[in-house]
Amino acid sequence: MSTIMKRRDWLKSGAILTTGLLLGSKEIKALTIEPGAYLPTGEILSDVVSSKDLKARLMYNENPYGPSQKTKEALIGVAGNGNRYAFDQVRELKRIIAQHEGLGEENILIGAGSSEILTIAGVAYGTSQGTVLSAAPTFMTLLNTLQKVGGKWQQVPLDEHYVHDLDAMKSTITRDTKLVYICNPANPTGTIVDHNKLREFCLEVSKKTTVFIDEAYNEFLPNAKEASMLDLVKKGHDIIVARTFSKVYGLAGLRIGYAFAQPGVIERLSKFITRLSTISSTSVKAAEIAYADQAFVQDCVKQNAAAKEYTYGVLKRLGYDFVPSHTSFFIFPIKMEARSFMDKMRQRGVGIRSWQFENKNWCRVSIGTMEEMKLFGHALEQIS
Repeated sequence: MSTIMKRRDWLKSGAILTTGLLLGSKEIKALTIEPGAYLPTGEILSDVVSSKDLKARLMYNENPYGPSQKTKEALIGVAGNGNRYAFDQVRELKRIIAQHEGLGEENILIGAGSSEILTIAGVAYGTSQGTVLSAAPTFMTLLNTLQKVGGKWQQVPLDEHYVHDLDAMKSTITRDTKLVYICNPANPTGTIVDHNKLREFCLEVSKKTTVFIDEAYNEFLPNAKEASMLDLVKKGHDIIVARTFSKVYGLAGLRIGYAFAQPGVIERLSKFITRLSTISSTSVKAAEIAYADQAFVQDCVKQNAAAKEYTYGVLKRLGYDFVPSHTSFFIFPIKMEARSFMDKMRQRGVGIRSWQFENKNWCRVSIGTMEEMKLFGHALEQIS
């Protein structure tokens, strides 16, 4: 696994993505993905429709243990307020997060999952043919949106260890680069950038352009606070840090996330948030209780680590290599065509995701419960 990914080896696609979105008076037209662009495979409606039939749902990086009991009890208690808009509750959640992290409320944006924040960032920095720089492969929400509104995506291959190549990214920045996007820990590879090197990168690059650090999986790190770039936001640097309640907190279905940035950047992003809010009162209450339930978070991290180590052992026994992960998922190269692999696993009740890059087919597996990972291992053994 030492070959550096080359763009020509990525998935070839002539897919056309369309949208009816209007941005002001400007119509956003169909986007053609050029051959050589990175695209994940297997993202079709049937994967979602049939997921209810799975014994092990291991394709969406969900927390198999959540929400916590305290959160579920709070949800029941607040259900009667479902007839009210959540304006006051959102402000209160913002206050709680600001107080906990030592920032002003003007430094925080609440969204319907970090995906909404990534989407509006794609719009905010992609209009007028704005250019965003990122690694490839990476998490695509911001970049897909960017291209739909006419923005340009600068791609930099990961290094030979499937880690962000910060030096290569730095040398690729031009005066047209409006934003640098780094998912850390990374999706879909699960790798992480050394936090000291990333901090140096952010300090230098943020003098030229905005740096967006997606920390969706930060809580899974043993040194989560030290590894975060949030302290640079506190010091006034032009950096966005996004987090979510969808992963370790177990609230993926309730859709709530948040971001930290300088007030001017928050104001820029806020222009594209739905006026009446996409966040429900139940979601806000769940987030408030989950945020304080750190015992549940640490228990989830512990169980995730144990199930991941067990699955590593299964892969080694079956002769598979894998990329060591710092998240709630991992990725490994598979020995057959990606779609066929997905279908064979699904036939055995196991849902996974597949990618094609570096001239290889890959499987990405979310870490489920120990029982689910045993089901995954059994299915993998049958088709290997």
